[in-house]
Amino acid sequence: MNELKVSFTPTQEQLNQLYKWTIFPQSNWSVIDKSFREGNLCIALMQNKVVGFFSYSLEAVSIFIKIAETDKNYQNKGIAKLIKSEIEKKFINTKYKAFYLYCEPKSSQFIWKKLGFDYFPERAKGGSNELIYMYSIFGNVAKLSTTNYKDFANQNSIEIWGAHNSKDQKPIFFSTLDCHLDGKTLLKPVLFFGNRDWKIRLKYNEKIFEGRYKDYDRSNEIYECFYIEKLK
Repeated sequence: MNELKVSFTPTQEQLNQLYKWTIFPQSNWSVIDKSFREGNLCIALMQNKVVGFFSYSLEAVSIFIKIAETDKNYQNKGIAKLIKSEIEKKFINTKYKAFYLYCEPKSSQFIWKKLGFDYFPERAKGGSNELIYMYSIFGNVAKLSTTNYKDFANQNSIEIWGAHNSKDQKPIFFSTLDCHLDGKTLLKPVLFFGNRDWKIRLKYNEKIFEGRYKDYDRSNEIYECFYIEKLK
């Protein structure tokens, strides 16, 4: 395969080249153009020809992939995988920890699955939302478990209950938490794509918080996911 290159600074000429082969309708081009103007359009090049792109936006702590496509004449060559990898490298040492997106068309979920994306937990976006949301975490965050639950007793920990679970049942996501010497700043922040109304239990510094995630820190302005970097 000819050498693939990735660029985060596409030119207007390269943008026009992209528009010649994209199958997305012109009604979507304004989305791509906005990413271009904001410096959030990553393209893949082969022999100076644009063969793929990710159009994205930077949220509070994650990257929302708005549109992504590979030229149909260059598919199955690892182009999307390369673009994703290069974006991860660009942001690995920043506040951005994960990608998320919704699948349009829905059949694209199988491609994203191959690229390492997982589905949002059931009803994370509410009960009536028919969109398929997926995410991929690349930052250094606390790893939440779903199996082999045990009572954390007095350990610093987080437990999360989903839409169909009560606190009389075992949590469906959980992890121990480690802090820096200040006793509040987490060594690895908690990042979780769930519903803000879901119940959590936080045990830390001999304290316990039980309630909805959104009630834990009302000043938190991160809305695309659960995100706890510092304990209250």
